Amino acid sequence: MPAPITGWPLAPLMQLDRAGARGLVADLMVAGPLTRQAAFAVAAAVLTRGVEAVSETFVARLELEGFSDDRVGFALRRRRAREVIAALYDMPAQAVPGGYLRALLRVQEHGSTQPGLDPFAQPESYAELFALMSSEPSAAMHSLRYCGALRSSQMQAVRALPAPFLVPEILRGLSSPEQVSRAVALADYLRIHVPELGDAGLAAAVRQSLGSGNVLAKLARRLLEQADSLPVPRLPPLDGLRPLRSAAEIRAFATAMDNCAATLIGEVATGLKVICAYRHIDEAGAEMPLAVLLTPMVGGSWEIAQIIGKGNALVTRPVLRVVLRRLMTIGLQVAGPAPDGYHKGVAELLGHYCYDTFANVLHESAAEEDAIDDEGEADLARIAARLDRITLAA
Repeated sequence: MPAPITGWPLAPLMQLDRAGARGLVADLMVAGPLTRQAAFAVAAAVLTRGVEAVSETFVARLELEGFSDDRVGFALRRRRAREVIAALYDMPAQAVPGGYLRALLRVQEHGSTQPGLDPFAQPESYAELFALMSSEPSAAMHSLRYCGALRSSQMQAVRALPAPFLVPEILRGLSSPEQVSRAVALADYLRIHVPELGDAGLAAAVRQSLGSGNVLAKLARRLLEQADSLPVPRLPPLDGLRPLRSAAEIRAFATAMDNCAATLIGEVATGLKVICAYRHIDEAGAEMPLAVLLTPMVGGSWEIAQIIGKGNALVTRPVLRVVLRRLMTIGLQVAGPAPDGYHKGVAELLGHYCYDTFANVLHESAAEEDAIDDEGEADLARIAARLDRITLAA
């Protein structure tokens, strides 16, 4: 069945068609995959070099005597793909790498129904692929040879990624420019935050991450467990507050506090969270270790998202109020209505409730606090009684 020619190759191929090789585009629509790919490579060269320069190379290499403006179109119709590629890159036909021809048969961008029928998304990918397949064996050549369907995004990846990332399993998953950008960002991030790793260590970590699933995601999680310098902001100093700046610190803190802080290393590493250790000292001089979780705000400030005790124990409201007010002195934010604009009684009369947030803790009076504590104790008593009934029934 005829396969249409669309996208960027259409204009240069139509130029050849109208220059004397009438019917060239129609012939290519029913040609085999390798013939089409050779034509797309020529079309890419016409875009970059111009039709006159390509024509001169073809005349010199293929000895096309007796033809004028249709000489390139004639070669695309009558000569083997290997000869066309040889003329395009000005080399003997026998010197054309077989790996390049085999790679052309695997070109398949998103939306293409069959390998080899449609062109690379980017014209320059043809020359880049030829340069790689004509060079000495390398990690880039090996990864392209065994990564399956070929796309321009993979050509972009072999230009931008470090050698340890150039394995078929990683390239196979980079099917769009956005995915390549994420892989490059990960490589840059690891150079900064795990500098002691080096290429050998990175290559070993890549090998350990191969298998089913997203190789880069597994690699990132594995290496972030070793990060010595997480991107934690420099908060103003506050006695008793210590932001955790490495994966080792977070793991040790999670063990000491018996909480799940270690599961948040990835979010800390990507700037979505900050974990702080806080030491609260009450009026009697007793120390209470607390975990403080911060989340970022658009303007660069940080919001207090959670304050918990050891073993994820809840913090009493009087202690919570004192800690919140201290943390706010260094610019940390608390979500909720401002004290001078919030009328709690009127809001609740109208059915607008501000649920149990840090803002409520800051605004409530001593009488309201006692009522909340009494209500909480009653809830606990009801839960205990219900558990007793369930136990007796069992």
